Amino acid sequence: IALIFSFILARETFVFGTRMLQRGYTTGHLHLPLAPSIYLVALGFAMLTLVIFMDLFKAIFAVIKGCDA
Repeated sequence: IALIFSFILARETFVFGTRMLQRGYTTGHLHLPLAPSIYLVALGFAMLTLVIFMDLFKAIFAVIKGCDA
């Protein structure tokens, strides 16, 4: 469940960042674009998805290896 949820969060955050870039949203005072910071959040969710996937793979491998022993 966590793997699917984090993947959806990463994808939707990336889509949201793309929309913000297309619409030209900036910060109030410095007029910096918001999209790069949203892309960093999407990258964080993508890394979380990768870590959860690796943990799942390790757990499955440990169960398989434990059954063969």
